[in-house]
Amino acid sequence: MTVEVREIQGFDSVRFMGPGILKIIQREREGLTIHAPSYVMRDIASDVVDGELTVGYRSPKVVIWLFRQHLLSQSGYGED
Repeated sequence: MTVEVREIQGFDSVRFMGPGILKIIQREREGLTIHAPSYVMRDIASDVVDGELTVGYRSPKVVIWLFRQHLLSQSGYGED
């Protein structure tokens, strides 16, 4: 397990887009500590926009080119 401390500030709301466990501690300073396997640490995004801290995984973008389609199935979640 790897521990990474990220210096963040200027937020008063949190959006956590798991999977994972979120623990919020009220203190006099702001910050973020992430405990995760080293191979996924670079894929965990943390951004503050308009006072909201968003923590979640960076989604890969997959583009498939095909000539003929027999069956198309998708599971999971994501955005366009």
